[in-house]
Amino acid sequence: MTLREYYASQPETLGMFELAWEQRYLEGERLLLTEDTRAGGIYLLGYVAEMVMKAAYFRFTGAESEDRVLWLIEGKEFKDVARQVGSPSEHNHSIEFWLEALLNERKRKNRTLPRHLQMTLQTYVQTIHNGWSVEMRYLALQFSGTEWREYQTAIQWLKNRHQTLWR
Repeated sequence: MTLREYYASQPETLGMFELAWEQRYLEGERLLLTEDTRAGGIYLLGYVAEMVMKAAYFRFTGAESEDRVLWLIEGKEFKDVARQVGSPSEHNHSIEFWLEALLNERKRKNRTLPRHLQMTLQTYVQTIHNGWSVEMRYLALQFSGTEWREYQTAIQWLKNRHQTLWR
């Protein structure tokens, strides 16, 4: 069995999704250590941020670890939310979309985050959005100096508070 066949045979469940972002986070952090691999670290950590926001949204809406992510995204409930928030850009990779979907759902259920937490979340999501995009994969980038540290701080904050976002 090839690796591609193995991946295709594994259902992408929410629980596996969460385990994967923890692994990708550690790998991304290692890539940030040197200037030569920093762009790869930022790219990988951007996906972590997206996965954290996606998982927070689905957990808040009641999804369980064994639920398949593809079914959640293709479900009627999600499509209704996407129409309300605005169609997800970047092929469901937009952390701004996932932030809005989560905040709207929390508001709809009268379970908004405390104001200071929501403002910090919005600030950090904007920081990540400004420093990452799916299209980075096509660019030769170099991150020197300290410009990447704000991005790293934002990702760490998001990772460390992921459960707070959906509980």
